[in-house]
Amino acid sequence: MKKKIIGIFACTLLIATAISAASYETSEPAPPYLTIGQVDFLFTEETQKDSHWGYLRVKVKEFLYQHQAEEGYLNIFTDAGWVIQNEFLNIVENQDELSMFFNLGVKPGQDVRLLSLHYELSSEPVRYFQDGPRTESNVVAVLYNAEGLSDISPAIPDYIHELVFIPAGYTYGYTKPNLNENENVQCAKNQCGPMGVANSLQYLENRNAFFSVPHDHVIGLYGDDSLVGQLDEYMGRVAASRTSGGGVMADELMEGKFQYLADNGLSHRLVHKHQGTGYNNPVGDFTHAGITSKDESVDGKVTFDWIEEQLRNCQDVEVGIQWGSGGGHVVRIYGCGKTLGLPYLRYKHDSIQTHHDPTDSLGLEEAQVYVSDLDGDGMPNWGSASNEIVCAWSESVQPIFIEIIPMPFHIYVFIKVINKAEYEIEELPWEILAEGFVPFGRSTKGTVNIPAGGEVEVQSGIMLGLGPVALTMKAGDAMETAKCTLFGPFVIGVKESNG
Repeated sequence: MKKKIIGIFACTLLIATAISAASYETSEPAPPYLTIGQVDFLFTEETQKDSHWGYLRVKVKEFLYQHQAEEGYLNIFTDAGWVIQNEFLNIVENQDELSMFFNLGVKPGQDVRLLSLHYELSSEPVRYFQDGPRTESNVVAVLYNAEGLSDISPAIPDYIHELVFIPAGYTYGYTKPNLNENENVQCAKNQCGPMGVANSLQYLENRNAFFSVPHDHVIGLYGDDSLVGQLDEYMGRVAASRTSGGGVMADELMEGKFQYLADNGLSHRLVHKHQGTGYNNPVGDFTHAGITSKDESVDGKVTFDWIEEQLRNCQDVEVGIQWGSGGGHVVRIYGCGKTLGLPYLRYKHDSIQTHHDPTDSLGLEEAQVYVSDLDGDGMPNWGSASNEIVCAWSESVQPIFIEIIPMPFHIYVFIKVINKAEYEIEELPWEILAEGFVPFGRSTKGTVNIPAGGEVEVQSGIMLGLGPVALTMKAGDAMETAKCTLFGPFVIGVKESNG
């Protein structure tokens, strides 16, 4: 009998006592909250049916409710050993399910129909885990074709190896609330780059009342009026249909994102940063369409600490993963943590793109993966030593607005610096810069404290010049431009550049 193919999984686990392996037999079927899968990799140029990768999805709220727990650490032991290792489960707003990969312990091509396993939920992570009373679970086929970072088809990933935990390592977790169902949308073939950015922009809009994108975040394609369709076009992603299309490189992703923001009046509404050099991700600070992303790579690499810092500082993060020896995928990161010192990430994406999901109904998931540096090259690996995070991007909404105060005639330039955040901003640097024939007083700088939801007025010093002058006003990462005319110390006709 052929395995049933599914795209959505559910799971719960029973608490059992961990004792020695060999004497245990299957005593009962696995509970209905638990579903185990065997992955069929269906990348464009390389496929592997009945791979050695297992897949588990937990219906977290139901599982924790059954065990009268608010959070816990899931461990599973099979004939392949300790395969699910201290996977952290907790209640997160609008997160009903959490999925993860594990090693089935079989050779590729071996069709697994049933899996015997022992599992426990503990209140704290464990350093060691052994066998115990077994249950038996049916195994379903899980389609997986998450690709689209570059036009190179991904290689099949290597085995997932057992991790060794650090006895004195820290354990903590941080997960953003999921604010809306439209923060993860079905992906056309190879559309993961534009979709990852679209998911992030939608999250930022959901979180910030003063940031809005002009296109709806719905299923879309190159050139249509959806957010992802617009980003497809701006990033130059070639797509004849939802089932036929190419990927994008990292530099195309950044250029397209910045051009879209600039053309839609959002040039100075976000703060941008990036790490890593994979798939042509820019080296050094990158500017396009008047928007700059600051390169915060560490020796040209992506680091877990940077990703965590972005998430905790209200940035939104996408990462680019290289599968095996080539080809990649983009996902949005929404959580992170460490378990006994080993780092993990939580991410959103579509694992079954349209060419294997013609109804666009499968594959949307929230998943968790350990990202320890397994190969010792200083970059986080993605679940196995052959998968690696090679580039990353972050965006956050700029809470500071600059309002130019028009003046027909004065000796100063005046602006308002407005803080729309729900917290005070202290020692915010600001500058008013005049460019033209201005031999004296070209720049005035300072710092200012602005209460939550408040505003502060600042002014330039006296400038001496003659003729047309271009004004640039900066406050933190916010920037606006204006123009005026100088006649000696007199400033005439200050108004916005596009006015």
